[in-house]
Amino acid sequence: MFGASQAFAQTPPPKPASPPPPPKPAAPAPRVIAPSASQYQYYQAQQQQQINDQLQKQQQRQQIQQGIQNTARLPNANNPALLNQTDSADKASQDRARVQQQDLLNRYQNAATPPPVAPARSSSR
Repeated sequence: MFGASQAFAQTPPPKPASPPPPPKPAAPAPRVIAPSASQYQYYQAQQQQQINDQLQKQQQRQQIQQGIQNTARLPNANNPALLNQTDSADKASQDRARVQQQDLLNRYQNAATPPPVAPARSSSR
């Protein structure tokens, strides 16, 4: 009979080497899908509407802020130092609002540019 060490020492004969798998075909080049005219028009209209809404909201906030500033001036009408300080704060606020409005206008103008085109994913058929 065989001992335990002899049973493990026997190994099956080596198998012949299998041929390498065939090379995979190259992936197809990605297709570029440009948005249709209606998709582009929808995208553009959506962007412009969002920016119009933001401009209107900003104008309403400016009107409210102007009313608050006018009311705040009344108690200080006889104090030139406080009026100068209030004027400086008003000017800074107006400058900030003007920059924000210019940013919105720039985005409105840029909304006219088409959206970036992404390559289409190829489906395996």
